[in-house]
Amino acid sequence: MASAALARDLCIQVDSGSYAGSQLVFKKARVTRRSVAPAQGYLASYSPGVNSFTSFTPLYGQSVVNTAGSMAIGVTFQSAQVGPGSSGSGSSPPQWISMDCSPGADGRVDVPDPCNAYISGASVNAHVVDCIPEARIP
Repeated sequence: MASAALARDLCIQVDSGSYAGSQLVFKKARVTRRSVAPAQGYLASYSPGVNSFTSFTPLYGQSVVNTAGSMAIGVTFQSAQVGPGSSGSGSSPPQWISMDCSPGADGRVDVPDPCNAYISGASVNAHVVDCIPEARIP
């Protein structure tokens, strides 16, 4: 079993659809081969109109990585969110994200490896990115 020392933050940017530009930030993600682990963190929603991340929504679920290094992640997110100086709770039901990420030539999921995702049934493209300060919770 992999140690907690191998856990790191994993950031995945959504490239298409209504969440384009947003980032999924998984805290202390386990991306080692043959691992199953909680997938928790937040969705940093990007707003192109103001060119910034405007809301942060909790994510929770599971991830699994096979021997080849491919990762599958399934998470749920609520309508409750926080933003710079505010918080809110929408009236919409929980939504889900289902994605698979392909490892690079090194057999590990890392920057800039691609991910195929479904956000509440809508197909979107995504890829692994470096975690950036702008996507941190304010």
